[in-house]
Amino acid sequence: MRKFVYTLFIIIASVTTSSARSLLDTFVSTLSAMDNYATEFTVTTTAENYSNVVTGSYFKQGGNTYVGTFDKEYYIGNDVKYEVNILSKEIIVDLPQISTHDLFLNPIGYFSSLAKEYKAEDTIYDNAKAVALTPKDKKRTDRVVIVADSDGLLPYKVIMKDGPQTATIVFEVVRGKAMPTFDRAKYPDFEVIDMR
Repeated sequence: MRKFVYTLFIIIASVTTSSARSLLDTFVSTLSAMDNYATEFTVTTTAENYSNVVTGSYFKQGGNTYVGTFDKEYYIGNDVKYEVNILSKEIIVDLPQISTHDLFLNPIGYFSSLAKEYKAEDTIYDNAKAVALTPKDKKRTDRVVIVADSDGLLPYKVIMKDGPQTATIVFEVVRGKAMPTFDRAKYPDFEVIDMR
């Protein structure tokens, strides 16, 4: 009887993990199929006696990407990346890092990499389909929950928790906005640092 229960548990766990990974794969395939799209995002970071909110926008058009917040802008093309630091008035010119797994600079790479580092399980968050991610490395204490949109095709919310700090990122697809392009004239007194 004990062996039967153990086997049943393994089967259920396997199905749950497979389903959760399927949701991650859906995010990747949906984003990959969308050649042109734009989102606005809000990042809320909380910890003990601390709270901070940052808003920004993300655009993808073919091989070009734009990410912008109040203090930084990224213009990324196939051959060059412009990182504009608003506060320090610097423009860093560099080659694009295609292999980056940064959620904002390469969301497809980010969601693709999660299955390698985390154990994925189905869950429900705010009455929506979600994936709960636990690091495979037991020394790590971070946890991630990704909530799907109403159609179950795109990530709507990403919750990252590590110790007392929690970062919650909410995405909202926007339509009818033109993608910003890099224009040196917009930053006349900025120093240019070419790292290529």
